[in-house]
Amino acid sequence: RSYNGEYRIVIEHSATFYTWFGLIDRLDESIIAAAGGLPPAGPPVGVRIPVKAGQLIGRTGGGHGVDFTVIDTESTLRGFIEPARFRERDPWKLHVTDPFPFVDQPMRARLLALNPRTSEPRGGRIDYDVDGTLAGNWYREGSGGYAGLNRRMDYWVGHLAFAPHHLDPTKIVVSIGDFAGKPAQFWVKGNAPDPATIGEKDGVVKYELIWSQLNNSGQPFEGMTQTVRGTALAQVLPGRRLKFEVFPGKTAADVSGFTSAARIYER
Repeated sequence: RSYNGEYRIVIEHSATFYTWFGLIDRLDESIIAAAGGLPPAGPPVGVRIPVKAGQLIGRTGGGHGVDFTVIDTESTLRGFIEPARFRERDPWKLHVTDPFPFVDQPMRARLLALNPRTSEPRGGRIDYDVDGTLAGNWYREGSGGYAGLNRRMDYWVGHLAFAPHHLDPTKIVVSIGDFAGKPAQFWVKGNAPDPATIGEKDGVVKYELIWSQLNNSGQPFEGMTQTVRGTALAQVLPGRRLKFEVFPGKTAADVSGFTSAARIYER
């Protein structure tokens, strides 16, 4: 389908195994012809076009990479506390798997050589929930969970996650669906405490949020500072619930406790 001027191509290898390629800028003319014309923007277009290994199906560029995903419905991720959350939107997420083992040599070695992530699995993970702790995915009460409400395209507004960085899993990332009106991801100043060790017994935990990025070598870009962009308070509650509040622009010294703006999140 066309999405923001780009295409996602889903390839069915069997009844249970699929790959897709996203961020495709241009479809090959042979694919356009077989599809009966250039697919319009909007919902997926269901066409069955036989393709062969090595066949050109599209091109990407424009300063961005390609989104390559492997979906194996015969395997299911075990790191989600409430996997049913994804069945209302993106049910395939329960079955994504590390793509590299499915790429033939020598292409696999060439791709791995370009991959800045050195930790296994080399393709990364998305299921980091640890029951009874702060780690993993959370959804603000009343926001519709992962799927959001009314099929809104900004369904992530109620999302919150405490997880390892996708390239360097030694770094803690706090991903907030609504940080001063925008989604944002931060590192934690001092990189502690580990969310997977924080539970009810720890009470209110305070994180100072900083902004940083890793380059294609897996190292922080030069010039990245430890400037605090905000402070987050989190308290794990009984029944897989969480009290959370973020204070944009404030340091830990500026924040003494929760206010009436604090919200409850659930798994």
